[in-house]
Amino acid sequence: MMVSQAYELVKDHAEDTGLIERAYQVHWWQFTRVIRNCVFHSGLVRPCGKGRGRVPFPVSWRALSFVDSMIDKSLLIDRFFTKRHAFDLVADTVTSVETEFAR
Repeated sequence: MMVSQAYELVKDHAEDTGLIERAYQVHWWQFTRVIRNCVFHSGLVRPCGKGRGRVPFPVSWRALSFVDSMIDKSLLIDRFFTKRHAFDLVADTVTSVETEFAR
């Protein structure tokens, strides 16, 4: 899924340039981490990360939120997170790369 690929590219760039701490502060980052983990792992909603990098629930982006009651449930890509949402989230990612992570 393009959202996961965009996340991985930005993560690699942020790590390579020493901007990973800044990445944790971007409004879409934690929401995208949950999407990425659902896609690459079990397909289930789960908090990800450990320690300081752990994703706290609720996690929101625009009008969508992952909440505790969703843990261990199927993401339901076409119902909860639509293709339109995916395009918008990738657009937010591109905008952030151009503004927050430019070096």
